[in-house]
Amino acid sequence: MTIDIEQVLKIIVVFVLFTYAVCASTVFEVHYPKQLVALYLHPWWRLLLVAFIVIGWNWSPLIGVLIGIIVFFYLHDMYLLMLPDTTSSTEVR
Repeated sequence: MTIDIEQVLKIIVVFVLFTYAVCASTVFEVHYPKQLVALYLHPWWRLLLVAFIVIGWNWSPLIGVLIGIIVFFYLHDMYLLMLPDTTSSTEVR
């Protein structure tokens, strides 16, 4: 019985990505590092994220899907964080 290192590595990567996706999906707005917030403003960063999804998909479709879910949460959170805050009312009644 031989151990295929690539299969073991895929299992580890899937476990880590799945755990992160569950943690990121249970919090409405994840507190991202300032570097990730600053990178969101650059279009090349979003293209690089798409490239990560494609690379992950080529290695394993499951890994590509998990990376896609994580990128979706990141982009959605960044979009919400960049919107002006309309929840606080400054009107005096």
